[in-house]
Amino acid sequence: MDNVVIIKIEGTEYEFKLKSSSILYLEKKLGRNIFEAFQNPDFTVMVNIFYACANDACKLKYKNEADLFDALLAEYGMQELAETYLAQIVEKSGLVQKQKDIPTPSGEDKEKTWNK
Repeated sequence: MDNVVIIKIEGTEYEFKLKSSSILYLEKKLGRNIFEAFQNPDFTVMVNIFYACANDACKLKYKNEADLFDALLAEYGMQELAETYLAQIVEKSGLVQKQKDIPTPSGEDKEKTWNK
């Protein structure tokens, strides 16, 4: 279950996983490429992503996207949902990789002079 994000809502843990079927559903519903949606997720995108990724038990309790997202907002707030949980869902899906620290270049090549 390495590709699942566990989010606790009202004391109950639910699994969120971005599957291929979820991506196809989201692209059709949002009318745009999933990578475009993740680059700058607006409120509607976030609401739909969380619902599409929720497991069946979560969808049984929260009958629609708005009910689930209202419960998530009550627990975590918009910033934490976007920066922590949405990022984890996307990363664990395998669509993107966590950005690693990029080593800075040494100063050797900064002061090159070219001969004519």
